Amino acid sequence: MSPILAKNIVYVAQIKGQITSYTYDQFDRYITIAEQDNAEAIIIELDTPGGRADAMMNIVQRIQQSKIPVIIYVYPPGASAAAAGTYIALGSHLIAMAPGTSIGACRPILGYSQNGSIIEAPPKITNYFIAYIKSLAQESGRNATIAEEFITKDLSLTPEEALKYGVIEVVARDINELLKKSNGMKTKIPVNGRYVTLNFTNVEVRYLAPSFKDKLISYITDLEHHHHHH
Repeated sequence: MSPILAKNIVYVAQIKGQITSYTYDQFDRYITIAEQDNAEAIIIELDTPGGRADAMMNIVQRIQQSKIPVIIYVYPPGASAAAAGTYIALGSHLIAMAPGTSIGACRPILGYSQNGSIIEAPPKITNYFIAYIKSLAQESGRNATIAEEFITKDLSLTPEEALKYGVIEVVARDINELLKKSNGMKTKIPVNGRYVTLNFTNVEVRYLAPSFKDKLISYITDLEHHHHHH
């Protein structure tokens, strides 16, 4: 009898909308499930306009403490990893983008005034985030100069530009193409203290559905989000 090849398991989960403390719970739950199954990696399809800085930093920390590689995939076409989403991507083991997506635009703001105009962050806060985004880029061997311009120039990049400038690793139309292109690549940050070579040759892809609570929360935050903008 021929031996049965153990398949490498890759999880795929989807996170979209504003980054809140609840988004941290989603990241934590998805990564934990993948860790418990000792998956080869987890791919998080991310689409976010940004959100809370404290939640974003907790998410980055959770990704960096993960026992398995976490791939941030800016998907589907039309999606963006803007503001807080960019930091989350830069804190991850590999970044992929679908065509027609964007990354960047990280100028920190304090919020909106009564008449809807943006309240700029003071230089002290802006400088803090410049240092933070540069350190994330440097730790992962990504382009720190461009990372800084995400803030100072509110720069936003297409997948092709991001790849050319060494901000991301892969441009892929879908999960299959992402697995093909990243197979054999090394993680940009260590997992458990060492860089891991991704092995996607014999893979079983498992999609994680959001829990009922996830669906409920994103519906509530969406309502809230639209309400702010009118």
